[in-house]
Amino acid sequence: MTETTSKTPGTIRRKLMLLATFSVTVALLLACSVFAAYGVITLQNAKWDPLESQAELLALNSAAAVEFVDSVQADRLLAALRAESSVTVAAIYSMSGELVGAYPNRSAAHETFASDAVLPSGHYILETPVRSDGEVIGKLKFQIDFTTVWRAIRKYAVLTALVGLGSWIVAVGVALFLQRGIVQPIDRLANVARQVADEDNYALRVEGTVDGELGDLFRAFNRMLVQIQASKQELQDANDHLEQRVAGRTAELETACEAAEAASRAKSDFLANMSHEIRTPLNAIMGYADLLRRGWVDSPEDRDEMLSTLHSSGKHLMTVINDILDLSKIESGQLQLEKRAESPHQLLAEVVSLMRVGFREKNLSLDYNWQGPIPEQVDTDPVRLRQILINLLGNARKFTATGGVQLIAHVEPKSHPTQLVVNVIDTGIGIPPEKQKQVFDPFVQADTTVTRKYGGTGLGLSISRRLARMMGGDLTVESEVGRGSNFELAIAVGDLQNVPMLSAGAVGDIIETHTPVVQEVDAPKFQGLRVLVVDDGSANRRLISLVLSRAGAVMTQAENGLQACELVLGRHAFDVILLDMQMPVMDGYAAATKMREGGVMVPIIALTAHAMKGDRDKCVAAGCSDFLSKPVSADELLQRISVIYQELHSTVAKDKSPDLSPIRSKLPTNDPEFAEIVVDFVDSLRVKVHELEVAVADRNPVDSLVAAHWIKGSAGTSGFPCFTSPAAQICEGIRTNDWANIDRHVITIQNYSDRIEIPEIATV
Repeated sequence: MTETTSKTPGTIRRKLMLLATFSVTVALLLACSVFAAYGVITLQNAKWDPLESQAELLALNSAAAVEFVDSVQADRLLAALRAESSVTVAAIYSMSGELVGAYPNRSAAHETFASDAVLPSGHYILETPVRSDGEVIGKLKFQIDFTTVWRAIRKYAVLTALVGLGSWIVAVGVALFLQRGIVQPIDRLANVARQVADEDNYALRVEGTVDGELGDLFRAFNRMLVQIQASKQELQDANDHLEQRVAGRTAELETACEAAEAASRAKSDFLANMSHEIRTPLNAIMGYADLLRRGWVDSPEDRDEMLSTLHSSGKHLMTVINDILDLSKIESGQLQLEKRAESPHQLLAEVVSLMRVGFREKNLSLDYNWQGPIPEQVDTDPVRLRQILINLLGNARKFTATGGVQLIAHVEPKSHPTQLVVNVIDTGIGIPPEKQKQVFDPFVQADTTVTRKYGGTGLGLSISRRLARMMGGDLTVESEVGRGSNFELAIAVGDLQNVPMLSAGAVGDIIETHTPVVQEVDAPKFQGLRVLVVDDGSANRRLISLVLSRAGAVMTQAENGLQACELVLGRHAFDVILLDMQMPVMDGYAAATKMREGGVMVPIIALTAHAMKGDRDKCVAAGCSDFLSKPVSADELLQRISVIYQELHSTVAKDKSPDLSPIRSKLPTNDPEFAEIVVDFVDSLRVKVHELEVAVADRNPVDSLVAAHWIKGSAGTSGFPCFTSPAAQICEGIRTNDWANIDRHVITIQNYSDRIEIPEIATV
C-alpha cells in the first residue's frame, strides 16, 4: 500500500506537468507562427502593394508613349522611379518586343530583362500590361530589390522566436511551482479514500485546510462519508419502511415536476413582469413632469424646458418598451390579430389627423389621397394597421427636413387575396441601396450617424414589416439618397366583391386637428364627483388625486384591494373607482370581483402596467368596466372621468324636465385669447352639427363619422365636454349600423348646440 501511495503524486505531477508543458508549447507555437506569418505578409505587402500601384499608374500614363513609340516621353516617365530605391531597373516594351523606354539606362534594361538573364538573390520582376482603350499595347517591367525586406523578415522571425522561447520558459516554471499546491492535497485525499476502502471505516476524515475547489472537494468527501455512515445504519430497517420511502420519493418527484412547470410559466410571465416593473415607476415620473409642464405646480421658468424634456424622454422610453414587447410577442408567436370590419378611409384619415401636428411643427406638408374607388369597409386589424401607419409617417417626418410627405392609398383587386396598398412617400434624406434591406432588421438603422442624429431604436420598421406579413401582405421600400423614400405597405383585406365602393372624391384632408390647450381652468369639471383611487404606490395615488381634485372631484385613497373593499362595501359611497391591478395583500382582480359580488355597480377603471394581449379581457372578466394602462396620461384620465361624469348627471336628470339652461365653455373666457378660441370653435361647431344632421338624414356613414369624430375630439378641448359622450355614441352607432340610436344622439347634440352661450370678447 505504501508503494502504491508513493507513486500516485508522482503520476499526477508528471501528468500535470506534461499537460501544462504541452498546452503552453502548442499555444506559443501557434501564436508565434501566426505572428510570424502575419509579419512576413505585412512586410511584403507594405513593400509590394505601393510598387504595384506605381506600376499601374506608370502603365496608364505611358499608353500614349507606347502607341506612338515616343522613347523620350517613356524615359521621362520612368525617370520618376529615382525616388523609389527598391526599383533597380525598369523598362517599357511594345507588343512587338521593342524597347520604348528604360531606367536607369537601356543597357541595364537589356541585361536585366533578357530571356536568359538570372535574377540576383532577393530580386523580383513585376510586369504590368500597358492598355489603350481596353487593348494591351505593351508592357511595363520592374526589377525590384527585396533584400531589405528579407533582412527585416529575418530579424522579425528571430525576435518572435526569442520572445516565444522566453514565454515558454516562464510558463513552464510557473506550472512547476503551482502544481505542488494541487498534488499534495490530492495525495491526502487519495490516501484517506484507499484507507476507507481497505478498512471499510467510514469514521475517517480528510484532515487539513485547503482553499478553493479542492477545499470544496475535501468538505464534500467528508460529508459523503458522514452520509454513508448514516446510510449504513438506516439500511438495517429499510425493508420495514420501503413503501413509505417509495411514496415519499414519488411526492418529491411530483414536487419537482410542479417546480419545472412553474419555471415554464415564469418564462411566459417574464415579458408581462418586465412591463410592470418598468412602467410603474414611469407613471409617477411622467405624471409629475406633466403637471409641472401644465403649470399646476409653481416652478422657475428656466426649469420648464428641462421638465418638458423629461416628459418627452419618458414617452420615448415607453415607445421603446412597447416596441420590444411587440417584437418579443411576434417572435414567440403570442401576438394574435383581431380582425373586424373597418372603414379604411376613416382609419387613414384619423392617423393623418393624429400626425398632422408634428408635421406642422416642422413646417412640412402632409397630403392624403386615394387612387381609385374606396371600399366602404375592409376586414383588418385596425389597431395594428394604425401602428404601422403611425410608425411609417413618424419615420418620414423624422427623416424629412424640407418638403413634405404623401400618403396615397388604393385597392389592388388583381392580387389574391385582395390587398389594400398604402404608399408613404417623403422628400427626406433617402436610404442607400445597400442599406435598404437592413433597415427592416431589429435594432438596425441605415448607419450609426442616423442613430446619433435622429435617435430611435431601429425596431419600428422591423415590427411593421412583421405585422404586415402577419396581415397577409408585406412592407417594402424604394429609396434614393437625397431624394426621399417610398415605403409601400400591402395588407390583405378580405373579399370585397359585395362591399359598396365609394368615390375617391369624397375623401381627402378632411379631419381637423386642434392642439389641446394645457391650462388649469377656473371652474371645476367634476364638482362633487366622489372618486376612490386604489394603488400601492403613494406617488401614483398623490398624482391621480392632484389631477382630479384640481378638477373638482372629492378624492379618497386606499393602498391595497382589501382597504378598498372595506371602504366600498362599508358606509362610504363613491361615483367611480380607479383600481390598480397589481397590489400586495389583495390585488385589483380579487378586489373588483369582491366588489361586484357585493352589489357595487359604480364604474371601476382598471389601472395596470401590464400591456400584454389579454390583460384588458382579464380586467373586464374580474368586473372592471374600463381599462387604462400605465403610465396614465392626465389627458386620457380626465377624458374618461368626463364621460362618466356626464353620464352620471344625465342619469340624475333623466326624470326631470329638459334642461334649457345655457352651456358655457369651461375655459377661462374672461381671458380675451381664450374667449376668441371659444367663439371660433362655436362657429365651426354649428357648421359641423349641420353637416352631421344632413349626413345622418342621408344615412351617409362616411360623412356622419367624419363630423361626429370632429365634434368628439374638438368640443372637450374648447371647454364643452358635454358633446364628447353623444358624439362617441354616434361613432360607435355608425360602426354597428345602429341608426336609431344615432338619431337620438344627434337630437342631444342639436340641443347642446342651441344652448351654447357665446362669450363676449373684451376690447382694449
